[in-house]
Amino acid sequence: MKYAHRRFSRGILCFLAVVTAVVCYGFSEGKKPIKPTLEETKAAYAQADKALNAAWKQIETKWKDKPLRLETLREKQRHWIRYRDYHSNEMVMRDYNLTAEILKNSVEHWQTMTHITRVRTQILRAILDAAKNPPELTGTWTDGYGGSLTLVKVNDDQVAFTIDVVRGPTYHLGNLWGLAEINDGIIRYTDKQNQKKYKKKPTWLTWIDRGNHLELLEANSHFYCGARAYFSGDYYRVGDVTQAQRQRVLKQARENPEW
Repeated sequence: MKYAHRRFSRGILCFLAVVTAVVCYGFSEGKKPIKPTLEETKAAYAQADKALNAAWKQIETKWKDKPLRLETLREKQRHWIRYRDYHSNEMVMRDYNLTAEILKNSVEHWQTMTHITRVRTQILRAILDAAKNPPELTGTWTDGYGGSLTLVKVNDDQVAFTIDVVRGPTYHLGNLWGLAEINDGIIRYTDKQNQKKYKKKPTWLTWIDRGNHLELLEANSHFYCGARAYFSGDYYRVGDVTQAQRQRVLKQARENPEW
């Protein structure tokens, strides 16, 4: 738990651009990207919104005798709606040079609405699943606001991780990976190697098990982030790791000379 890297380069930006193109437009047998129609993107959003509402109703039913917990989640849902609307409206208008008059008739607006809604639905379903069985540590996790975390448990005392974030209206990036220690249900990472190498205060990442999610706290992490980027947040387990992901996370962690 002792090693980390900064990866800020044009390569990352190009990679994100390519991934966005694939997700948004799709490819047809190696041909040029196929941009969906406005009707198709509206229909995709309608399906995503329907799935979101269904997951929310399940939570309301399950937590009907837990009004305080439900109200806390309801407030988080209101905050998420503001986040969704800002990214789907103001940021889309700026990024694609659109006017307010044509925004709602743009493919980009509905694609953004759909993507953000699908991620939120994954989180609501993760909350429902955690009520049945506590989430495994090894898996892919998201905070729903541009933070993506992959954890691979090495043994009872260690977990390898990678975390990537894209934050703010100017898409500031943050990235960190390493080997963290597990102690009585709390996970802690500190960059001892870079602390010595760059003569800086240590960076701490601390994950606390909150039952249905991991709360991530950070200290002195600006060394690994853009000006507006941050790692902290509530991360929910939304998927298993593939074999390729597992190998990549472990390979990066093994670059630590103290492994």
